Amino acid sequence: MGRSEYSGSTYSPDGRWLFVHIQYPGRTFAITGPWEKGWG
Repeated sequence: MGRSEYSGSTYSPDGRWLFVHIQYPGRTFAITGPWEKGWG
């Protein structure tokens, strides 16, 4: 069985969504903000 591997990320054109792709098993995650508030 293979191991998971991060293969990239990008924001949607309007900047509201962050898409993250995991190569194995071929999954893409859509993450939404609010980004202007930061992590804390």
